[in-house]
Amino acid sequence: MIAIQTESFLSPSQCSHIIDVALETGVWDVAKTRDADTGTTIKGYDRKGRVCFVAPQLILDEANDIGGHLHDLNDDKFKLDLTGKFEFQVAEYVVGDHFNWHRDDHWLTTEAPWSGRKLSFCMQLSNSLDYTGGDLEIYELPNLKRALGSAVVFPSFHPHQVTPVITGKRYSLVCWALGPKWR
Repeated sequence: MIAIQTESFLSPSQCSHIIDVALETGVWDVAKTRDADTGTTIKGYDRKGRVCFVAPQLILDEANDIGGHLHDLNDDKFKLDLTGKFEFQVAEYVVGDHFNWHRDDHWLTTEAPWSGRKLSFCMQLSNSLDYTGGDLEIYELPNLKRALGSAVVFPSFHPHQVTPVITGKRYSLVCWALGPKWR
């Protein structure tokens, strides 16, 4: 099993709330990637867009729903060693923005700060009619849902990408379920 999709995981009003919190309280930064072996920041080559980490207490109801969902899916399907801690990040993609093939965690880089990411949760915060392009693609998993509030969960080491946005603006929420470093 590569990934599990859930349609309409959060309501449109919950999705709007997450975007509003990020826009009103977040510290936005240029999206960056890091070299999996060295941890060196690579700006602009693999990724273009902007991101904002969101404190779970600012989106408490949504964070609790997501955390519970990840816990349940992990117990039932993935069976990974998790700590119960999560990171939440909102991403904004405008025309030309993208994120090439990457992994959120790489099991070989056990010393990197992001090596504790075990499960990735990606949720559509925008109405899919508000933009073209900007598709989330997971390696060997065709036809991911784009509907507002839809979510997909997969092991963080699995390759995925966001294709370039052609028109409009796309918002997404990523949550990582953390665990001890891979052994």
